[in-house]
Amino acid sequence: MNNSISNVQLEEDYQRYMVNHDAVITELNRIELARQEDLKPVEALSSMLMVMPEQVKCRHITIGNFHNGDWIVMEVEAAERNMLESYLSSLRRTPNFGAMRVEDLVNGVRITVPMPEGFLW
Repeated sequence: MNNSISNVQLEEDYQRYMVNHDAVITELNRIELARQEDLKPVEALSSMLMVMPEQVKCRHITIGNFHNGDWIVMEVEAAERNMLESYLSSLRRTPNFGAMRVEDLVNGVRITVPMPEGFLW
């Protein structure tokens, strides 16, 4: 009799597991996606700084989910225009910056980067 009770209990436990299995897997996938999304801004900042020459200075940077679909707005300046052009050229070749827009400012530029496709923030 004890053996049949434990088998029934095992069957109930298994059924409970099966009912919750898909929900648990879905939640684990959501958590992993959120973790990967949290890395995007860090990767973007790293890219911006790794290719930035010493002669180029960042005046302002904002990373966020802007109402118009933009993701990063950054203002940079350099004493020599060719250093700024070189930086912009290097930045365009890094991930997430291929579609950036550049607007001339006094002594610098404003770089605007749209939200990467498929990126949910």
